[in-house]
Amino acid sequence: MEEKKPIKMSLTTFFLILAILVIIILVCVVYIDKQKYDSNVEELEKDISNMQNNIDNLHKEIANNNASNTESDNLNNNTNSSGNSNSNSVEKNNSNNTKTNDEISFQNEQVKEAFENYLDLVSYASCDGLLEELTEKGKLNYNSVEDEILNDGTVITKVKFDDYKNAMLNYVSENEFENNWTSTLLGIKENDDGYLTKYQGGGWLNIYTVKSINKVSDLKYTAKTSYAMEDDTTHDENFSFTVKSYNGKCVIDSSSEAEL
Repeated sequence: MEEKKPIKMSLTTFFLILAILVIIILVCVVYIDKQKYDSNVEELEKDISNMQNNIDNLHKEIANNNASNTESDNLNNNTNSSGNSNSNSVEKNNSNNTKTNDEISFQNEQVKEAFENYLDLVSYASCDGLLEELTEKGKLNYNSVEDEILNDGTVITKVKFDDYKNAMLNYVSENEFENNWTSTLLGIKENDDGYLTKYQGGGWLNIYTVKSINKVSDLKYTAKTSYAMEDDTTHDENFSFTVKSYNGKCVIDSSSEAEL
């Protein structure tokens, strides 16, 4: 048999083949990168197209809103320039939209709660427990231990008169406060230092029970109540009262006994 001769490869041929392989690999890498780049460019173009569509839609919406506002303004101008009957109607609507606090109507439960709170304060005021009750309600910070009692029976408290007033305005109006909850009630008033002073008092606590409330008008009501005396006898007492909105609350604006 003929003996096979080994294939010999020169060093130059080896490096040439190696260079060709490297070139092929680089070409493949570049091709793959180009495919990814083209894909990214295509996605970016889609995003730009979608963004442009959104911008165009927004411009259309703004234009439509401006057109609607213009039509509304024109309609209002036409209404304002029409006859006296239309003018009176517009004035009536404006009046309804600008109701004052005095013209606000309240729910029956709001009125009942406001009057019950009021009678509660009346009860405690009659036995010199008004400041304690306001403190119990969380509206005041009063401690009778800090009181200074003068020889004539005047009590000088550590409560600022303005704090007392602010506490009461959770339940009554300025008008009711000035008329019935200052000097005419147990001698409550403000001294030169701005503190509340009062007369020393006491007595039986008459707790009222509201039996019924009748609406006379939006702000005026009548009420039938009763209270128990110290001898356990029960007495009826009727009231006529008005309410008012103060700081968003239904408060008592006036109250007096009435025959029903």
